[in-house]
Amino acid sequence: MERDLFDWSGWDLVTDTILQFYGCVLKVPIGAFGVGDMVPIIVVDFENGILQLIGKGRANAAGLSNGAGELLSEHKVRLVLAD
Repeated sequence: MERDLFDWSGWDLVTDTILQFYGCVLKVPIGAFGVGDMVPIIVVDFENGILQLIGKGRANAAGLSNGAGELLSEHKVRLVLAD
């Protein structure tokens, strides 16, 4: 699903249902951001259907954002099957 929304340079598995992506470039408009815009961190919470765009923040020892990044926008998302 995320491949349809953005490209990324790296990612981490935060939990079984939460992925955190780094160096993201949008393929579709999301909120106030347009196609081709760079977003430092995108967090996808598949269990709760939440997509967060986060500004650059300090990383903790595991390389994950420690919440110091600025939340740029948050969106409810729904996974649907294509025809």
